Amino acid sequence: MKKLITLSLLLPFFVFGQNSINTNPSNENGSVAPQTTINNPAAQAASSPQVNGGQLPGNTRSEGSPGFLLEDDPAGVPGVVVWLRADSGIVYSGGVGTPIEEWHDQSPFGKILSQNATSRQPQIYDNGLNFNPALQFDGIGGPPNDDDELVYATPNNGPLAGQALWDANTEHHLFLVTYQKTVDLAAVAQLDAANQNAEGKLINTSGTYSNDQVTPIESVPGGPASANTIYLNAITQDNAFNVSTYRNGLLQNTGTLSPVAGIDYTFVGGGPGPTHGLDSGWVAEFIVFPYILTPAEVQRIESYLALKYGITLDPSVGAYVNATGTPIFDNVSYWNDVFGLGRDDLTGFTQDISNSMNTGSGDGVGQPGEGNIVLYNPATLDDGDYLVTGHDNAPLTEQDFDVPPDLDGSLRLGREWKVRHTGDIGSVALDFQITGITTSATKPGDYKVMVDTDGNGDFTDGLVEVYSADVVTADLIQFKDLVLDDGVVFAIITKGPDPGGIPGVGLWLKGNSFAYPSGGGTLNEW
Repeated sequence: MKKLITLSLLLPFFVFGQNSINTNPSNENGSVAPQTTINNPAAQAASSPQVNGGQLPGNTRSEGSPGFLLEDDPAGVPGVVVWLRADSGIVYSGGVGTPIEEWHDQSPFGKILSQNATSRQPQIYDNGLNFNPALQFDGIGGPPNDDDELVYATPNNGPLAGQALWDANTEHHLFLVTYQKTVDLAAVAQLDAANQNAEGKLINTSGTYSNDQVTPIESVPGGPASANTIYLNAITQDNAFNVSTYRNGLLQNTGTLSPVAGIDYTFVGGGPGPTHGLDSGWVAEFIVFPYILTPAEVQRIESYLALKYGITLDPSVGAYVNATGTPIFDNVSYWNDVFGLGRDDLTGFTQDISNSMNTGSGDGVGQPGEGNIVLYNPATLDDGDYLVTGHDNAPLTEQDFDVPPDLDGSLRLGREWKVRHTGDIGSVALDFQITGITTSATKPGDYKVMVDTDGNGDFTDGLVEVYSADVVTADLIQFKDLVLDDGVVFAIITKGPDPGGIPGVGLWLKGNSFAYPSGGGTLNEW
């Protein structure tokens, strides 16, 4: 049985079935254990190919048929000619983590990339990058000198008779989200010629764009290569073959490449030789436009990709924006490890659980000492709603100042987070990973989140709301119902005050510290 990963959000005029990716953010003890599961209705038990939740008419899909599209243009930018996204258009025969057979392009051209050799098929992993699926090209299990790869072959996945996935000799703009597990550079996509014997254009994991048909090889470098790093690379080429490379919105290099000839094969994830495989690398999304986008259009595309995959754009970008170009985060003083929740029906984008890949991981497990935060379980998440946050890069060490007067004597971490809230998602859950962070807490009740509602970052004045932790483990502090309005600043309290400054108290009931309904009334808790 073949199954296809789809988005949980489908356009209402074209819904064949109910395959969806659903996230369950908590486990039995209340701590985060995000799991992505594939729902597979019995109606999809037929063996014929399926695309976007429904069976294809007559076992075939004709290229250039926009009727099979789930989404419109990415971030509302028109003209896309390639849109490969690991959360849509994946055909596979086994479960999650097993090899995939086809990757269906979500552009109006509906191109199909495939691999019939089981040993060379990449694997799909649901929580690959910030709770979103990604394809892993590891080259494991294949014959010597062969790597995992998908080939653009037409028509309809027949014998290899490939062609260029994009036109390398005309103006174009590429966007690519990858995760590089080693420092070794490897091919992500390449256009080959002459029955695979003469290479052409090649993109590697660091965003370098090369022409391998000439000697010496011409290359315009991308950004620096680092292990265990997620990249949002972009490349432009004009009609005069002038090339510019970008990393997370920042220009890296410029140069000129010669034209290529005879392109008739396209590989994604690898190639016919051992030096071109994306060994242990991941690919999440690949977008191509047949023209160079305007700065405003680039900002919309990169904001969509960055928020989806937990990537922090360069501060020179100025703002994360939605599909209409409206800012959804723009505070450069807190432009560190930016991430958040959001929904954009125009793009088919819903992110209801998120962390920064700088401090966290694909499934939310934080990196030791980085203070990873996972936001999830929004009360509502409608089209156009966003909650985005970043921090001031202050140290994750305790301090005994800048706390509300009622909590005088408490200890808190120095770092502060700023919130930009668009629309109304209500309350959210927040998990803070304390692995590798030294605190003075002696009991679960020591941990709190304090929210500066006037947003000036001074917790000694104005209204400060304080939330006690709902679940505390050795690694994680969980807050289930935080209200983070637009503009607020929040921080983490790690140790409550002691009466008279004398430690070791076993019971302390204070008349000014209890819970009751707004406006007074019957006491709920003390």
